[in-house]
Amino acid sequence: GRTSTDAMFTVNSFGWSYGDTVSVEEINFFSGKHILIDGADVDFSALNYTIGGNAYTLGDTYTEADGDTYILNVEAGKLVLDYNKANGVAEVTGNSNEQQSVSGFGKVDVATGAELDTGSNVAINLNGETGRDAAFIVNIAENSSVKTEANNVGIFLSGSDLGENVSVDLVNDGTVTSGSLLRADFSTASGENEFDLNFTNKGTISVSGTGVHSSVFTTGNSNSNVYLNNEGTITAHNSDGDMWGVDAGISLYGTNSGTIESDSVALGSSFGEMDITNTGTLKVNAGKTAIAAGMYTTSNDVINNQGVIIGNVKTYKGDDTLNLFVDSVLNGSTDLGAGNDIINVTGFNGLDKAGAVAVAGNISNVETFQLDGVDSILGGAVQIAGKATVADTSDDVWASLNQVNGDLVVAWGKTEAEMGAALDAFDDAARTLGTAVIADGSSFTEMDHDTFSDNKNKGTLA
Repeated sequence: GRTSTDAMFTVNSFGWSYGDTVSVEEINFFSGKHILIDGADVDFSALNYTIGGNAYTLGDTYTEADGDTYILNVEAGKLVLDYNKANGVAEVTGNSNEQQSVSGFGKVDVATGAELDTGSNVAINLNGETGRDAAFIVNIAENSSVKTEANNVGIFLSGSDLGENVSVDLVNDGTVTSGSLLRADFSTASGENEFDLNFTNKGTISVSGTGVHSSVFTTGNSNSNVYLNNEGTITAHNSDGDMWGVDAGISLYGTNSGTIESDSVALGSSFGEMDITNTGTLKVNAGKTAIAAGMYTTSNDVINNQGVIIGNVKTYKGDDTLNLFVDSVLNGSTDLGAGNDIINVTGFNGLDKAGAVAVAGNISNVETFQLDGVDSILGGAVQIAGKATVADTSDDVWASLNQVNGDLVVAWGKTEAEMGAALDAFDDAARTLGTAVIADGSSFTEMDHDTFSDNKNKGTLA
């Protein structure tokens, strides 16, 4: 019942009315086709348009002095802009040794089957423009590769006096081999900046070099966030034996369901917080730290381990939480530093057969222990409700957290007596981290981690 001049439109999540000026740079376009307004009952031909200060007619091509071109059209009731930014798109479709460079709001595509090998040069340059925000997309497709020599950066982001918002969306489905995957080194005009790296890896990334504390991702900027989704393999090794994995520099969020292996620190957040879930494998050299969170700041970090961590876990200041599954492994020491810190062990569904397993080693600086979110004390039993009703305890499990030979051991059973027998069997067998003992009739069977986890997931321990 409203006239079109009363209508509100949404442009990149911002509300606009007729008469408003919509800046292309505000909208942060990448090259390509973009839906500006989805207004099914709007007569777009009756409207006046201005781009770059010039009057514009639907269907015309407008070219700015810097080479950017625009074509504004109506397609299926939508106002659509074809925006091609000068030097904004680079595509590798075959074998190439030429460095790829884009500016401003640029996009780099390494197509399926393509190979980009730049030797001693940076493979991909992302150049921010003075006074403007910057947003880049890098897609490395399946069965493609990007290579540089050791010690050289695969992707380099740079610029002086940029706008306050700078981001890179990086998706790797192929293979990257370089000294470091991504280096972000830029300044902003205001001195305040936020850099976001949205990083998805489903392929293989291998970085190596000779510099101490090199890593997959590095930045000197003061407000950086890395959003990680690793489903593939990331390895970071060098001759110094101190190559880091994904070091956010500031804050690190996301998941690892693949494998991250490095000389030292698989996942790190130096000046910010960490909220990470590991369902895969994190592995570092003997005696090194696999996860280091909030080294130089007070942060409330959350680490969820449902997989395997081979190395130490270390948090510093702040109220930190380490969530462990009964079939996860933290094969190293665990130090949660200063603050009111919690270790919570969960994942008891389907464990009808009594058992015990070591889930973490050499615990220190932990103020609160929990079983399935219920406060516990070491050696104290907690009744964990199963899926049945409150009045029906047939699905309940009794569990306890214990320290055996310095390791954190969780034991469980349908009764307190069964739980105690499982703990005694574990202690008598002098089991190590990751190994479990499971009730088998009147005795207990030893299982390594993979067998225990596999049986639990298949439901054969019920």
